[in-house]
Amino acid sequence: MEAALFAFLMAAGILLVADDSVRVGDTIKVGGLQGRVVRMRTRATELETPEGKPVFVPNVYLAQTPVERLSRGPKPG
Repeated sequence: MEAALFAFLMAAGILLVADDSVRVGDTIKVGGLQGRVVRMRTRATELETPEGKPVFVPNVYLAQTPVERLSRGPKPG
């Protein structure tokens, strides 16, 4: 069971990055959170709130919750 959950969490992170719906530099609102995407990892995405505080959002939450993109960061590369 733990292996299946781990695989699900990893897949959520990979798909989030692959579909480019959210990327580093974007400002997003998800649930009650708002912030600029600072870092995207396999398990969680780090946001910086308007107050400058770091918030770590599980990628599975981002994959299952409507995300409003308030601004788009620069295209990587």
